[in-house]
Amino acid sequence: MRYLFMIVVMLFITGCSSMTKENYDKLHVGMTYTEVRDIFGKANHCDSFIGMRDCMWGDETQYIKIKFVDDKVMLTSSKGLK
Repeated sequence: MRYLFMIVVMLFITGCSSMTKENYDKLHVGMTYTEVRDIFGKANHCDSFIGMRDCMWGDETQYIKIKFVDDKVMLTSSKGLK
């Protein structure tokens, strides 16, 4: 029973990732941080400086990076999305 539970948890974690090319394609300039968070969840890391925010979802092998200016998407980049 314990093994079945572990398998279900692993499938849930890997199957429910928001880090997909399909979700990345939903991004567009002008979206707010809240709209982006609704798609990808809370960012793993954000740096803020004078009205600008650089946020990253994921890690160094698979990520989405977004630059926000005045809480609006200005630039996006990604690596390793499927």
